[in-house]
Amino acid sequence: MKKVTPPLEKPHGPIDRIRSGEMSFPCGDRCYRARGTDDWLLLFTIHGTGVVATGEVRKKLNPGTVALYHPNTPQDYYTDPETGHWHCAWSHFHPLNHWHPWLQWPAVAKGLYMLNIGNDFTSSQVVTALSESFRFFAQQLPESNDLAINALERAIIWINTSNQAQRLDERIRKAVNMLTEHAGQPLSVDTIARECGLSASRFSYLFRKQVGTSPQLYMEKLKLQRAAQMLRHSETPIGEIALEVGYPNIFYFSTRFKKIMGKSPLDYRRSLE
Repeated sequence: MKKVTPPLEKPHGPIDRIRSGEMSFPCGDRCYRARGTDDWLLLFTIHGTGVVATGEVRKKLNPGTVALYHPNTPQDYYTDPETGHWHCAWSHFHPLNHWHPWLQWPAVAKGLYMLNIGNDFTSSQVVTALSESFRFFAQQLPESNDLAINALERAIIWINTSNQAQRLDERIRKAVNMLTEHAGQPLSVDTIARECGLSASRFSYLFRKQVGTSPQLYMEKLKLQRAAQMLRHSETPIGEIALEVGYPNIFYFSTRFKKIMGKSPLDYRRSLE
């Protein structure tokens, strides 16, 4: 019997909190770690096709598909030979405590999870956040790790949003996608319900039952989350942010922001300094 030579181990030293990057895998290159790593590993395919494996399980990673290795899970990933190229964003990280509910993705094997984002808007948000995480990590400034973790958190939230949406009724999932893609635009419940083939009352009932909140409050939370992101990452005046997310009245915007986010827009921005 011919002796099978195991693949070479890919070295991986311990990380503090995060290590992020982007890479293009040459065909034939392979990353193999028999015992995995003591951190989590996220792989998101941007172009081409990769293959992720653990034990006897092998799965393809097409564009918009994300894989997640649990700590101490055997890792084996490489470019799909049929495609011949694979460009992906990756991140080794130790999750913050409040991240764990967001990391409950469908399992394809023990310790290996996968999700196909599918939605172009959500996928673009994930790519943007992961790219920012890589850029911040590469700067190696005193605050770089914090910024890199913040960007990775946004990516994981977007991925979790897709994960939750995929568990919904197809019509409610369509509504969630519409609301996400058009956050800040004046969409009425009647308009969304009609697009989903439901009456307004039936749509509102199903939405609240499956999503856990009313369509109106869900829309408002999306707008205010977008406002919070602008407060975090720009110096745009609060009045302009209010208009940008659909609040002509800055005082009403501030009231609703404090109600949903726990702080006024000004206090929220100051807390980040």
